[in-house]
Amino acid sequence: MTFCSMPASLLYQLEQELDTDEKETMLFLCSDLMPDVPMSDVLQLLTTLNEKEMLSTISLSELLYRLKRFDLLRKFLGTGRAAVEANLAKHSQMLSKYRVLMTEINEDLEKEDLRSLSFLLKNHLGTSHKEKSFLAIITDLEKLDLISPMHLDLIENCFLTIHRRDLAKKIQKYKLEGKICSVLPFSFRG
Repeated sequence: MTFCSMPASLLYQLEQELDTDEKETMLFLCSDLMPDVPMSDVLQLLTTLNEKEMLSTISLSELLYRLKRFDLLRKFLGTGRAAVEANLAKHSQMLSKYRVLMTEINEDLEKEDLRSLSFLLKNHLGTSHKEKSFLAIITDLEKLDLISPMHLDLIENCFLTIHRRDLAKKIQKYKLEGKICSVLPFSFRG
């Protein structure tokens, strides 16, 4: 299969359509893809992914789908939500399930929830996190090795403390799916 890179003009136009929160989310979603390359700019991220042949129509549609920018899917890639969902069901995903989970939780958080989380985590992060987004807090907790895709107890307990059992259940479901996936290959051996 030959790789078809995305035109620079498309990447530029796409970046121009995103707001600040969407850009932060995209950087967070892709931070596992190139951990050795610090990315602070979406255009730089998209260009680097493209140069490393990691950006295809399928992966770009996955990014836009996760940002819930279905209008941009149609405008730039000529596809829709249903087609991307079908593709994600058939093909392996570019983005980690952990990063997708954190962005979904970010969308479900109210401002008061974020203030409560910042308060609960101030012993770990200091008081400078009052104005940070959930994704920025998660990134800082990752840097301190307090959470990771395999260690989410701290944030799960915080959600239980602030009475967001719905978010704690999302984490529990993710953890359970991870355990099942790690057990399944061994259960089919004869």
